[in-house]
Formats: sequence, structure tokens, C-alpha cells
Amino acid sequence: MTHFSTSLIIRTLAHRWLVIAISVMLFLLSSMGLSRLTIDSDLRVFFSKDNPQLLQLEAVEKTYLKNENILMVIAPKDNQVFSREVLKVIQQMTATLWQTPASSRVDSITNFQHTWAEGDDLIVDDLSQSDIENRKHIALNEPILLDRTISRDGAVSNIIVTINFVEKTQPGHAR
Repeated sequence: MTHFSTSLIIRTLAHRWLVIAISVMLFLLSSMGLSRLTIDSDLRVFFSKDNPQLLQLEAVEKTYLKNENILMVIAPKDNQVFSREVLKVIQQMTATLWQTPASSRVDSITNFQHTWAEGDDLIVDDLSQSDIENRKHIALNEPILLDRTISRDGAVSNIIVTINFVEKTQPGHAR
């Protein structure tokens, strides 16, 4: 150890109560601003107001809608999404997430519309109406679901909620 390190240790130990008091005061002073600390998840903070790509994005959002997605991952401890309990939870979560304000779509393996043909008829049925083994077979062989809503091994699934944001307009102004 250097002379400086040894000297610092000796002085710190000799005046430990003063060091503790100063440390507590510095901590309290530095934590006073924590109530104003926020996290802005809007990526616009990284661009200037006159950025051409940002202006194009805002024009598209003004013409259409701005939407965001919420992704919830379901990873059962036993790595089996296709069990009665897990499918029931996914179905309940899907129904509950439809109540999310401004949600326009909720996608999960339990509300997937499975379509097939029987002769000249086109049959559309919720995947949740099938027995578990049939659900698993359909989901793991459906290109629309595979690697998007369900993992290849059936161990992990997700629920995707699409939220459409509508800008508040002033009274009397149409959007």
C-alpha cells in the first residue's frame, strides 16, 4: 500500500463519526432530487425537432394513428404452455387485457382464429375450443404463431396488446 492509502485509512478510522455524518448528509442531499427523476420512454428525445425522419414519422402519425405494443411473456416453470392451468391463465389474461384503455387488439394462443377447409366450406374456430393436444399440434405447426406467439418447443408464449393513441384535440376541432 502507498503512503497516501495508509494515511487515508488511518484518518478515516480516527474520524469515523465525522466521515459517517458527512456521508449521510451527502446521501440525503443527493437523494433530494430523486422525486423529480423520470424516465422518458419516447425515442423522440434522441432527435432534434427538425430531424427529417422524425418529421416524416410525425406526419404519418398525424395521418394515421400512433400505436404501441405491450408484450407479456408467459414462461411456466415446467416449460409446458399447453397445460390446462397455463392455458386458462392465458385466456383470462387475454380477456382482461381487452379492458386496457385504447387497446385495439389482443393476440394470444387462446384467441387465435384457426381456419381450415372441409370440402367447399371454410371453418373458422378459436384455438381455445380444441382439446389440449390438438391446440398444441395446431399452434406448433401454424406459421403465423410459431416464433411469434409461441416458441418452437412450446415452453414460452406471449400476449401482445396493441394500444392506439389518439391525440387530444381542442373542442370544435376534428382530427
